[in-house]
Amino acid sequence: MPEESKTTTFTLDRFEGSKAILIGEHEEVIVPKKIVPKGVGEGDIVHLTLSSDEFETKKREKTAKEILNEILNQK
Repeated sequence: MPEESKTTTFTLDRFEGSKAILIGEHEEVIVPKKIVPKGVGEGDIVHLTLSSDEFETKKREKTAKEILNEILNQK
């Protein structure tokens, strides 16, 4: 499966403590404030991109299986 990504446009509505509230056309997303680019403020338009990473997924699955096998094989 190839890597895929999707980008959606939001308005930065407000900050609440360590969170940033993003408002889209049909959704609201809460993200950590620390990932909002420097200089972006309330009312600014931001683009949120999510992408899949098949290689990293498989790598982490392998690591998790190795750890589980170590735990189960300890006596």
